Amino acid sequence: MSKDFCKYIDVHLHLQDGQFDDDREQVITAAAGAGVEFMFCCGSRQSDWQGVIDLAARHKQIIPFIGLHPWFVDNITPFWLSDLRKIVKSIGCGIGEIGLDRLLTKADFGLQKEVFVEQVLLAKEFDKPVSIHCLNAYGHLKDILEPLSPLPQGSFIHSYSGSPEMIAEFIKLRLKFSYNAKITDKNNRRYRVALAATPLESLL
Repeated sequence: MSKDFCKYIDVHLHLQDGQFDDDREQVITAAAGAGVEFMFCCGSRQSDWQGVIDLAARHKQIIPFIGLHPWFVDNITPFWLSDLRKIVKSIGCGIGEIGLDRLLTKADFGLQKEVFVEQVLLAKEFDKPVSIHCLNAYGHLKDILEPLSPLPQGSFIHSYSGSPEMIAEFIKLRLKFSYNAKITDKNNRRYRVALAATPLESLL
């Protein structure tokens, strides 16, 4: 590979998911061949945390993020936070995918907020970046994070879908932004306007 070959970091994927059972190694190899130097592999529930840890142990390009996704907060065990704390203390990892969702899940929103806050506090305690999922809850997200700011360096909102007006508020909290492929849809004006409003230094 040429030394001038462009290198990338994929900041959000779930390679531990069962959909990759038949071709996981090929996907990792293909990504490396395309210039993806590192991949942030995000856990989403207690049952997949070990899968993320094992993948990172086998592949140096995989950076583990371990966390509880808002879709799965209704199924947590009483020991979820102590289990997460043990992992964060024992391996180099970020915390994610964590967040709030009022669109794609019926999971108790009060519990979502409680679990989210606990994970942000853990991230601050150990100075670990967070990968944040948010849908239809950006006002709640801002209200929760403002008294907890600044967030650890490297924290970001994954697949941002909020308003362009809120971008400056989240930047004050030391957050960066990623966008999904919907920005390529010329009819999706909202995402494209938000992308245009995101300063280059805050864009992943």
